[in-house]
Amino acid sequence: MFGKKCRNSADPLLLCSRSLTLIKMLSLFESALFLKKHPHMYLECVPMPKETGELTPIYFEKAIQECETEWSQNKK
Repeated sequence: MFGKKCRNSADPLLLCSRSLTLIKMLSLFESALFLKKHPHMYLECVPMPKETGELTPIYFEKAIQECETEWSQNKK
């Protein structure tokens, strides 16, 4: 859990508003490991401020466009 629980809260899952201001957006990354033998997938969650989180799709789109030429050619 992120932050401390509120002392006077009846709901144990409710967090103090002070800790909620630290995390505004989450970015999720999915990765695959050991594809040939015993394949595994893991999901990584990265908390970030809202300002940074709003720019994240732009950075991902740019990175995909830059590597597109690497993956579009079938070299043998």
